[in-house]
Amino acid sequence: MKKKVIVTIIIGILILSLVVSSLSYAFYKTTGISKEEHLSVVAKKLAVIFTDNSELTGEIYPGYEETKTFSVENKSESLFKYDIIFENLVNTFKTNGFLQYRITSEDGGYNMTDFEDIPKTDTEQNIILAYSVPIEDGKKHNYKLEIRYQNSDTIDQSDDMGRVLSGNLAITEGTRDPKLKQVTLNVENGTPEASTMEVLEGNDAIFEVTPNEKYTTNGATLTCDNDYSTILSGNVKSVTISNITEEITCTLKMRKIPSFIAKLKEDNTNITNRSSFSTIYSIAGLYVENDPRFLEDDGKLQNEVYYFAGDVKNNWVKFGKDSGEDIWWRIIRTNEDGSIRLLYAGIGTAGYNSVSGYIKGLVKYNADKTDKMYVGYMYGTTGSLEENRKNNNSSQIKQTIDNWYNTNLYNKSDNKGNYWSDYVSKTTIYCNDRSTLENTSANQMWWYGAAMRLSPYTSSYGGVSSKEEYHPTFKCGGNADGSGNGLWNNADVADKFTTENTRHIGNEDLTYPVALITADEIVYAGGLLGEDNENIYYYKNSYGASVTRDFWWWTMSPWRFYDKEALTFIVYSERINEGMLGNAGVDYQDVSTGAVRPVLSLKSCVEVTGKGTTDDPYIPSIDDACANADN
Repeated sequence: MKKKVIVTIIIGILILSLVVSSLSYAFYKTTGISKEEHLSVVAKKLAVIFTDNSELTGEIYPGYEETKTFSVENKSESLFKYDIIFENLVNTFKTNGFLQYRITSEDGGYNMTDFEDIPKTDTEQNIILAYSVPIEDGKKHNYKLEIRYQNSDTIDQSDDMGRVLSGNLAITEGTRDPKLKQVTLNVENGTPEASTMEVLEGNDAIFEVTPNEKYTTNGATLTCDNDYSTILSGNVKSVTISNITEEITCTLKMRKIPSFIAKLKEDNTNITNRSSFSTIYSIAGLYVENDPRFLEDDGKLQNEVYYFAGDVKNNWVKFGKDSGEDIWWRIIRTNEDGSIRLLYAGIGTAGYNSVSGYIKGLVKYNADKTDKMYVGYMYGTTGSLEENRKNNNSSQIKQTIDNWYNTNLYNKSDNKGNYWSDYVSKTTIYCNDRSTLENTSANQMWWYGAAMRLSPYTSSYGGVSSKEEYHPTFKCGGNADGSGNGLWNNADVADKFTTENTRHIGNEDLTYPVALITADEIVYAGGLLGEDNENIYYYKNSYGASVTRDFWWWTMSPWRFYDKEALTFIVYSERINEGMLGNAGVDYQDVSTGAVRPVLSLKSCVEVTGKGTTDDPYIPSIDDACANADN
């Protein structure tokens, strides 16, 4: 049996007098709060002390107010919980909102903000006012009990005449509020693994949650045993289970952060092939190249490549810092090694700012154009193609890109314990396709691989004869038909630029794993030689304007050497021929020429969050294993 301490409020027989003219009422004679002190509750040495021992006496009438004080002190050696109740309460009043009570405490006890009606009952009832109020060992809760009967000038209160209010205020051992509902949340791949709370019926249960490493709340599933189910959106820090009406158990399954390729496929479900590259292309989407004739393959690489084409809006990546500002990129494609190839798109807010979408303008590809070796991203010596490909010297544009990478990304902290350069693949090939027909005629015209695939001007030299024959390739070197058995020397490993890596893929001649886009990648994206296309992602910033303003920019693909002039493919800007694939001498420099847009590839082990939009860009993350891997 629960023991209790009783505060007696005996509201006796109604004494009524009615004076119609004054509308005054005389109601009750009361006897007051018990004088007992330091009473024990369940042998816990819980002391209830009545600060004011006087009784509630006199008449209660409209406008009546009375206050009494008491305290509850825990003298045990542990936490204790107690209830505050009206015991043997009888309240036969009829009106609502006039006969009220309030119990308040300013030091951790039960505290009511507003007055509430004293519960009505015609027979003696025990009414719990506060359930399981916790009190720490050695603590004291000081209380104020207020009772009032409010006056009204507009509502007839005469129905309360002759009514009875009696009962005791008691403190008993704590019990559980029947309106409390237990809510349990189990978390898979996150913390806390399990958590339980009690909330009042109709209220919400809010749980703080944190996903484990490599997991996210974005796309996590929440299921409950009342058949409720939902999928969370965004990287949230708490989970709310609303309007609790019953005891319930829910399970939150965190979503594993997908690989970058898996995320791209998840966010772009309508993936198709393109069979023709004879016209400019603006239909936004993610496309696939799975014809092995157009893919690199060393027996260990992927058998398909996904690439963006047209005026896409969901291939934005935020990665790295330049002068404290975010660096923005556009996804070109996935690579055969599973990494993700990115094109520089500027710093600041979504690639639109004073620096714009290039790291530097008025840059020459090489300082000299008078020898065919100068089409090389790196080059050797004059003479045969073999001599040209020895890669002992860095081009002028490579030096510009290397300096930028070293300044901003190489061994520069991401503030998460890794370097930005830890994200970048070392096995990705950057193609400087110098495969060519070694022309021995007097005019010494040398057409290089990309031109033979993408330009009808090369038809008399073994290249394509019409636009219908155009076919870009992700394979470094080869014919437009993908055979690799052309009329010119195929791309040598010397044209496949990589940094030093454990798999020994490529030439391993790069200082840093960063280079330029190729003409083939421009055509895959929707561009074309000699034709404008401003409705294409590589041309635009987030506002739809030219990302390089009026500067045309360099690719890595050689075009031709003729009459002592080495030329490479370029991409035009808003100044002339928007988005068109063209060509220029490697040493050409004039107003609004020679912008540099670096290309790098994020490792295949990189994981991402986001949707690829400017508002929710892809943001990469890595763990220690990925940071230490080549790819």
